Amino acid sequence: MLSQTRVLRPVVLLERDDHGVPQAVERDLTVALARCQSCGHRCRVLPSDVLPRKTYSLPVIERLAMAYAEGEGSLREVAWSQLGEHTPQHTTLQAWTEALGAHA
Repeated sequence: MLSQTRVLRPVVLLERDDHGVPQAVERDLTVALARCQSCGHRCRVLPSDVLPRKTYSLPVIERLAMAYAEGEGSLREVAWSQLGEHTPQHTTLQAWTEALGAHA
């Protein structure tokens, strides 16, 4: 059951600027909490493109993983060149690509 409680959750999203170029922007999402009627556990109801316990949204992860997979550079080059100041560490990109490879 959805509760009346709302919390702020920081997330890095991919948005297009005035010229149509995708840019990473940090936003605080207002997220509803749901409560399980059986056990009382509360969980966040997240948008479909935001994963639990992840700072970066799925479009950001996809863009970086695809750039690396297409050979646009090393992990460091891709991580540092794609998203400006909101770029993840290259080790984060490595973990994402390894996890994708394990599921492929």
